[in-house]
Amino acid sequence: MGILIECRGFKLALVADVGSDRYGPYSQQLLKNGAGNSGGGFYFKYEAVFPLFLHVRFQENFASHQGGAMFFGVCNGGVVVDKSVYVGNIAYEGAAIYFFAYNYGVTFAGSSFYVNSAEASGGALFFASGNGMGLFMADNFVRLVGCNVTDNSAGGNSGGIHIFYENVMEFQRCHFARNRALLAGGVMEINDQNVVDFMDCQLHNNSAKEGGALRSKTQNNIFVRDCSISFNTADLNGGGVLSENDTLLYFFGDTILDGNEAGGMGGSVFLFGVTLWSLEDRGSVVFRNSRASHGSALAMVALKQNLSSTLFGEAAELHDISFEDNRAVTAGTVYWYFDPSREEGSLEPAGLHSDTLTWARNFAPYGEQFCTQPVYLDVANNASYDLTLYYTALEQVNEAIVYVIDIYIWNGMEGSCVNVHV
Repeated sequence: MGILIECRGFKLALVADVGSDRYGPYSQQLLKNGAGNSGGGFYFKYEAVFPLFLHVRFQENFASHQGGAMFFGVCNGGVVVDKSVYVGNIAYEGAAIYFFAYNYGVTFAGSSFYVNSAEASGGALFFASGNGMGLFMADNFVRLVGCNVTDNSAGGNSGGIHIFYENVMEFQRCHFARNRALLAGGVMEINDQNVVDFMDCQLHNNSAKEGGALRSKTQNNIFVRDCSISFNTADLNGGGVLSENDTLLYFFGDTILDGNEAGGMGGSVFLFGVTLWSLEDRGSVVFRNSRASHGSALAMVALKQNLSSTLFGEAAELHDISFEDNRAVTAGTVYWYFDPSREEGSLEPAGLHSDTLTWARNFAPYGEQFCTQPVYLDVANNASYDLTLYYTALEQVNEAIVYVIDIYIWNGMEGSCVNVHV
């Protein structure tokens, strides 16, 4: 099976004058081309190996379906986009570029994506599926190095980049600013079973209904190293990051979450049934100047006791975190909701290193440090819970200002309850 390529607006040529044996456009412009389906400017269907796009400008191209500027189908390898610009391109998905499946060894270096717009998802880029998750081979990574993704938009999810299924992605020294999504993930929605690594990146002033910068959905591994996630906003939850459904979210190094804001819960980070890790001896994580109704810095909803997004969960490892100048309208710099009636177990703290957590100038009407609300104990249905373990967990938070709201102990049909405040 050979290569099927359709080019609109320029020809492929050997890029010999820049010392490369790759084929591709060099120092050209592709302007205002269109496609009735996919790939408004350039269409690779399958098995194109080592194409190079160097100093190319893709502007105001469109596709009615996928890839306003470029579309890559199946098994395209070694794609390199270097010092190119994508501006004002339009598509239903992946306004600048759409990658369908099994594209490997893809690299974007020093390239810019701005003012591209998708009707649905992927304001700039859309990666559909399957470039090697689980193999961890060098050429199975898709890399963006030193790229700018700014002022892109989506009518659905992922104002900048949509990562759908089983992709392995790496972002180094990239800048994401002023991207917006009508629904979730101002910069990016990471959908299902992906591995995504952010290193020395900036995610600033992005917005969405949920997950102002990032939204992770299901069983992803996300690594955030030495990054700045700042001044992002969400109408509902997760001003900076919203993560849910068995995702593992790792913070490394000197990561700062500053000035993020949510109308609901989690000014900087909102976790729903997932685990947050901040690893020891790798620097420090700072939550600063964040705002929300509940959990000005961090809000957590845990649906299972054995995979808990709470500070006291079995999987959580929290070290060297500072909470500074955060402000909650209602409750908690860290807001914690837990429902142990769903599954038996204990709340014995594991991985909470309270002596490495620092607090300064935070404000909340209830729980300047921690606030929990509510914990339900369904005695009638034999899902009782040992309150002693719960209090033991709270007592091990050294010198914390802890406020517990509405611990309900239901007594069957009687409907009576006991409210306990600490």
